[in-house]
Amino acid sequence: MIAICKQAVDTYGKTHQIVICAEELAGLIKELSKNVQGLENLPQIAEKVANVEIMLEQIKIIFDLHKAVSNARLSKLRRLQALLDKSE
Repeated sequence: MIAICKQAVDTYGKTHQIVICAEELAGLIKELSKNVQGLENLPQIAEKVANVEIMLEQIKIIFDLHKAVSNARLSKLRRLQALLDKSE
């Protein structure tokens, strides 16, 4: 996946892919809002999640964030675990 995403960034340009990422995030928000309002749209949500994951990979490539994101994710998960442990 990384190679394809790098090729997309190289082909379309960083600025364009950042804008597309924002659009894909907005699309996911829209589908989630529809679901909360009662629409059964799991296939659409799945498609938007896939789009967002692909675009987030491109963002990590553009800004060289793979290690920083991995570290931040681990930190956030540890914090979440601590909160969950307190609520038990």
